[in-house]
Amino acid sequence: MIVETTAGTMGAEQFGKGSDLLLLHSLLTDRRVYDRILPALSRGRRITIVDLPGYGASAAVEPRLSSYAEAVGGLCEALALSPDLAIVGNGLGAFVALAMAVQRQERIGRMVLAGVAARFPEDAKGAFDQMADRALAEGMSAVAEIGLSRIFTEEYMANHPDMVEERRRALLRMDPAGFAAGCRAIRDLDFTGTLGGIEVPTLVVVGSDDQATPPQYGRAVADGIPGGLYTELPDVAHGPQLQAPAEFFAAIAPFLGIT
Repeated sequence: MIVETTAGTMGAEQFGKGSDLLLLHSLLTDRRVYDRILPALSRGRRITIVDLPGYGASAAVEPRLSSYAEAVGGLCEALALSPDLAIVGNGLGAFVALAMAVQRQERIGRMVLAGVAARFPEDAKGAFDQMADRALAEGMSAVAEIGLSRIFTEEYMANHPDMVEERRRALLRMDPAGFAAGCRAIRDLDFTGTLGGIEVPTLVVVGSDDQATPPQYGRAVADGIPGGLYTELPDVAHGPQLQAPAEFFAAIAPFLGIT
């Protein structure tokens, strides 16, 4: 469905009944990334899956995380999602959830952040510019292989060619301009001065082999948020809901109160 918000149009899908659960995808994926765990997540939940700005049917916004958070927050208001909203965000979606918590944490009940960082070191920021520039100049095919190598481990890719091909097709369907804007927003993020003020119960989940947001990045976020929890999934990269859906669900279900 298309939802009109104060920040522009947003694409979303909503189903089920119960307490609200919002799912936010990563820079390298789309809203279909949660399909493998949706049946389990939807037990007693009203699920809302969002196209982040510049993806799918959602209008682009300025390449700042605050703008992404305002857009998603506007969607939450337009759909009347409950104040105790739970959010599961992966990568870019996790950064958007953090930005929402900084802006209006009274609208969030709890957060699961899968693959996250408080900021990226200066020597790592250039990679985001390089991906953005290549996508704009040559199309998404120019960044597809590096994207896949971040979503999955090398061993998983060798053993699951069908899943890799599905994700390759999803990458190739992305709008290069929307992808590039996401790269710029991630490049410039910095939550180091705001984590300590977040009172939203938070669980950080990181794959041990995540090259995009390595475990030490996620642990720093969990340590910086008062009461933050941390768990690490062995032999998993940046897309745990794709590569290890059962393990990812088992890690987050108790925190979300799903039985």
